[in-house]
Amino acid sequence: MARSVKAAEKKTKGRAITGLMITHPGIEHAAADEVKELLGKNAANVRTEDSAVIFDAKDHLDLCLLCYKSQSAIKVLMLLDSFSFKDEDEIFSRAERTAKTEEFKDIVGKKTSFMVKCTRIGEHGFSSIEIEQGIGKGIDGQVNLKTPEVVVYAYIYHQKCHLGIDFAGFDLSKRQYRIFNYKDALKGTFAYSLLRIAGYKKGDFLLDPFCGSGVIVIEAALYACNFPVNFYNKDKLMFQNFGFLKKRKIDFKKFFEAIDRKINLKEKTRICGYDAMLGYVKAAQKNSKIAGINKKVSISRMDVDWMDIKMREGEADKIVTNMPEITERNEKIMEKAYKEFFYQTEYSIKKKGLIVLITNAGGLVEKYSKEYGFSIKNKTKAMQGKKELQIFAIQK
Repeated sequence: MARSVKAAEKKTKGRAITGLMITHPGIEHAAADEVKELLGKNAANVRTEDSAVIFDAKDHLDLCLLCYKSQSAIKVLMLLDSFSFKDEDEIFSRAERTAKTEEFKDIVGKKTSFMVKCTRIGEHGFSSIEIEQGIGKGIDGQVNLKTPEVVVYAYIYHQKCHLGIDFAGFDLSKRQYRIFNYKDALKGTFAYSLLRIAGYKKGDFLLDPFCGSGVIVIEAALYACNFPVNFYNKDKLMFQNFGFLKKRKIDFKKFFEAIDRKINLKEKTRICGYDAMLGYVKAAQKNSKIAGINKKVSISRMDVDWMDIKMREGEADKIVTNMPEITERNEKIMEKAYKEFFYQTEYSIKKKGLIVLITNAGGLVEKYSKEYGFSIKNKTKAMQGKKELQIFAIQK
């Protein structure tokens, strides 16, 4: 890390920093593993809650690092308060109490421009806008709804409220490379989490036989090459404008440069994506180029029943994929595709190799994995938006 950043760290006040990473329900443990990996010894007391990872950090720069590199985060907050509540008045009371603390005043002073954002999951007798307005009334700063210096963020998950400072200022689950897409595409955060569940590591032969717009293979290449997922979004990261960090005279140009020096585009990768639809293949190829890692992945057209022709027996270390969605209209056709997938996978995967897939047709996965001699090691429910899915880890 650059000298200027190290010097800035020495000026950090002694109080502990608590971080909150918001992620998708069902992939919290994968996100927690990422926090531990990226922060190393700087992360302590890492624990999970529904759709969130909470941890202790040594420095504000740890949260900055997560904003820049995390592939499983939706938001990264400096956590100021977490509590259960009965109604909105209790939220406003706790938020007002937080706003009076010295810690908060160091971040949002009387001359600091700010806005309040609220995300709610669950059924409530109030709206997100009402929460934003109510919390904002208790903060002694300058309201700015267009270009605030600081975003005070309220994350409400059913009857639990997390209140903090949004370090990125935008949705970290959105990928700038996803220009060419399709309706059932997997979010990058989900794709990365499937890779972690599979235990994917550099040098593994990774296969995605239903690659769609290429999200899984792109996320794998970013990870393998140590390429920050927000490399092209540096200028958008809000923490660079925080007054309390400017007082520390942190040189963020050097901060980013120190991280970027670890990018290794010479890393040898074996990452293959196939799809039967030529339009999806072209989209995946274009997306990988936008991501800057097109030379680290191989993407081409292939029907799933050609896997035994294209690949050697037992060649794949990991097979990670987003299985085709089953609907009432395509159920019979897709059931054949699921059966063919397990038939072909039995040939292509290494002995004790791992298959991780996400699907809305768990019954078919259980049926055909058993028929072809696979063992289901783990299955979990996950939510992408309002869509309920299942994640399976399966071994030969």
